[in-house]
Amino acid sequence: MNSIYTNADPSLLKLFERAGDLRKVLCAPLDFAKKSHAVLFCNGLGDILKRPFHIANSPDGVEKLLQEVAATCRHRSISSKHVFFGGEDLPSYAENFLAQLRRQGFLVARVNAFDAKKQREKLQASTDELDLHGIAHCLLKGRARMLTRQPEVHQQLRVLVREREFLVHHLTAVRNRLYPQVDRLFPGFMDHAKSGIHPHGPACYWLLENRFSAAQIARRSLDTLVAGLKKHRVPKAEEVAGQLRAYAASTLPPEKELIWVSQLSLEQLLQVEKALSESIRDLAAPIARVLWQSPAARLTTVPGLALTLSAGLGAEIFLLREIPSLARLCSYAGIIAATEQTGGPDKEPWHKSTYPHCNTRLKNYLLQAGEHMARIPGSDAHTLRTRAEASGQHTLRVLGKHAAAVVRALLLGERAYLPSRLYRGPSQPQERGTYWEQYWPKLCGKWRGVAPLAQIFDPAQPLGRWRRMAQEAYGISLPLPGSHEAKEQNQPKEPGHNQSEAALEEALS
Repeated sequence: MNSIYTNADPSLLKLFERAGDLRKVLCAPLDFAKKSHAVLFCNGLGDILKRPFHIANSPDGVEKLLQEVAATCRHRSISSKHVFFGGEDLPSYAENFLAQLRRQGFLVARVNAFDAKKQREKLQASTDELDLHGIAHCLLKGRARMLTRQPEVHQQLRVLVREREFLVHHLTAVRNRLYPQVDRLFPGFMDHAKSGIHPHGPACYWLLENRFSAAQIARRSLDTLVAGLKKHRVPKAEEVAGQLRAYAASTLPPEKELIWVSQLSLEQLLQVEKALSESIRDLAAPIARVLWQSPAARLTTVPGLALTLSAGLGAEIFLLREIPSLARLCSYAGIIAATEQTGGPDKEPWHKSTYPHCNTRLKNYLLQAGEHMARIPGSDAHTLRTRAEASGQHTLRVLGKHAAAVVRALLLGERAYLPSRLYRGPSQPQERGTYWEQYWPKLCGKWRGVAPLAQIFDPAQPLGRWRRMAQEAYGISLPLPGSHEAKEQNQPKEPGHNQSEAALEEALS
């Protein structure tokens, strides 16, 4: 049945319905803090049952809160099944506290802080009591999302991916800090066209780490430079060494008083850069190990999407089943323009910039995914980009929406990617089988070096289940490269056996 409460959580609506009388519902909004949380009790009508009080963020605090809930329920004749809690954007220091409440069988909801602020009676002031009132308004209107225990693999993937993103952000900042010091000691060194050295490559860091300056580079013997460049795999090392020495001799020298200071700063930045780079590399294997156990592993079947983007998309779309439509998913990610319309049906709507309160991480991953998919010649995304550029559309948004549609279809439908010509068109099973036989080596190449392919494509894992079903449905063989086992051969189908397209889609899922 359609409802005007499209953003209301179904679990809260069912709780109100089971209670029958809103006065028999106990709503307990919480305002989180590291040491103690503020709590308010009210019923479904908004009547305050217990004024704000504080409880410690500890096991004793949980026990005290449950005692207060039990006392209020006895006094007001409220069933414990009709009690629920909620708070603003779940902070890390409150996760264990709320987990204890969920273990006791209570519903715990998450309220958007921006929505809660708009519900406060005084927008310019903020106190614990006013914040609790705003949270309670959202909870009683159902504008919240129930906190449920996510699958372990999703939780692990999200933590690892976000830590990697944090490290990459700081690595970029450190690398940007290198430029002022380098430009002071050797102007133009980070410009490949001038120096012949690729910035942030092994040869670049080899030159930067030892008393780096234009004068020092110009004084180095040509043989030493050539040997070092060859060691760091620079093509045409003799030519590059000559270009580098000549350019170093022609640049403006730095002030002598600042040389040692800049060199010291450069050495410290290089140490931080090395540590961050090693940490990012060390996270690659754990992320891949968690990814191949997750349904998001099927995203690697999309041409253009490798492990990093697939892991990022899988980590951020953990609420996908709570955002069932593509339009709401794109709005949640902030990749479609906000629309306003007023003044009657004759007035045309106008589009504004994208809504600022969105999942920016998911937005970045979807835009990157769209760009990577569009780099594959002849792909659906490549065709969309060509059309968008010809018609003057916002290309990034078009590609991001296409990526969202693909990701949503693969994760909700639990199937592997197929181009639209094979998925929507009048294709035959043989054509789909031929496509997978051709793409299979590329898919294996994405996972090669991460772990044994037999482990990644084990039938107990998502990609292994898909591989087995694809071989059975299409009558093809998808052998694992380098495997010592005999190649799997498809058994001939019995005479008269004809699977429908619907049956094939069910087999792939």
